[in-house]
Amino acid sequence: MVDKKIVLVTGASRGIGMGILDYLAGKGLYTIVGTSRGEAGVDLISERCKQHGVEGCGLRCDLTDQSSIDELVSSCHSRYGYPQILVN
Repeated sequence: MVDKKIVLVTGASRGIGMGILDYLAGKGLYTIVGTSRGEAGVDLISERCKQHGVEGCGLRCDLTDQSSIDELVSSCHSRYGYPQILVN
């Protein structure tokens, strides 16, 4: 069995980011971590991953804040491993 690649999708709670999350989740080949600035977006991303039946979650991140990015990478790594694909 091949390990699923970990994909980090920024802005996955709306617009193009959400479309990319849905597309990748529909393929069922990836573990998806999506980012949002707010908790409502984080919850939405986690729910969409569940709806698609894929492993993944939403994590809060402000990409203009380095400490927020560091926390995102740390959280992603502790849950799934380091992201191998970035969709920004």
